[in-house]
Amino acid sequence: EGFTIPCGRGHDGAALFASLARFIFFLIVPCVIVISLGMIYRGVREQEKKMARYGAGTLVQNPQPTATGVNDSNDGPPNSLLSKILRRKTKRKKQSNSRLVLQRALAYTLSFYLTWSFDMIINVFKFAHVEVPIAIWYLHFTFVPLQGSWNLLIFIYPKVVSAKSNGSNVTWWQAFVSVIF
Repeated sequence: EGFTIPCGRGHDGAALFASLARFIFFLIVPCVIVISLGMIYRGVREQEKKMARYGAGTLVQNPQPTATGVNDSNDGPPNSLLSKILRRKTKRKKQSNSRLVLQRALAYTLSFYLTWSFDMIINVFKFAHVEVPIAIWYLHFTFVPLQGSWNLLIFIYPKVVSAKSNGSNVTWWQAFVSVIF
């Protein structure tokens, strides 16, 4: 009535396949993250370079004389103190936008590695047929569920900084709560 021969097919092969699939996952996903965030950074950088031609510094650097031959702009001559300050502010803003994109890209990449590095360590131990230390398991079960929390913190960080700078005597916690709720 029933089968008496135990099935031994695929027992070791399935574990090996699962380990290889995870290892490939850990190779491909970081590459996709780094490439896509690098492309975003490059796009922002190129856009900033294009927009620099149309900013306030451009108007100051190339004052247009009027029909009378006199510069009517309130900014003064191109080498005046005001024109230097305007150019410096637009340059800082240009650098800060691309710098913020780069920092956010690095933060997302770091959160991925922080979350999944313990799982990779576990797979290396399993592939070597060595018992995994209990501390690694605890770290794995702590950090994997926190992946969404890391992404949330990275996503709302600029809003928290803005809320903190807009309010007087606002603590980081109060700014965080005001952004969340």
